[in-house]
Amino acid sequence: MNLLGNAIKFTDKGEIALEVRETDNGRICFTVRDTGTGISSEELEKIFDPFHQTGTREKRAEGTGLGLSVSHNLVSLMGGNLDAESRPGTGSTFRFDLELSEVPGPEMLCETKQEVIGMRGIPPKILIVDDNPENRAVFRNMLSPLGAELSEAGDGRDSFRNWYKNNEL
Repeated sequence: MNLLGNAIKFTDKGEIALEVRETDNGRICFTVRDTGTGISSEELEKIFDPFHQTGTREKRAEGTGLGLSVSHNLVSLMGGNLDAESRPGTGSTFRFDLELSEVPGPEMLCETKQEVIGMRGIPPKILIVDDNPENRAVFRNMLSPLGAELSEAGDGRDSFRNWYKNNEL
């Protein structure tokens, strides 16, 4: 998800592709390719370092510089290797392969499927706090149909103002 999110963030126009295929040795190879801004060779050497960010100041403000480092370490822990190829102005390609276990057949799956359709009693009051409006919308869309009473805040300070406004002492 991090690789796709970065591809979207750094590709204003063009295309983004996700390819998943089985390799000759039975591993599953994931490739994310974009036609975005690309990364210089100097930056590419440091791209998996913690807190390293590339791109414009506006793009850097959208993240912490941990996503690629965490992804690289996670893939490594799973027995794979995450690598990247890129050139400024032509886009980037990130690739890793993993040995994945076979998913159990239908006989192993649970027969009953329960769907949450609401909540009993007094609806809970939930404050959704995130600086990204799209992330807040995801939670709002999940919780609203269940009957929760929702409020939103864009940061910690805004969340305290919201709480004090709704819970006067």
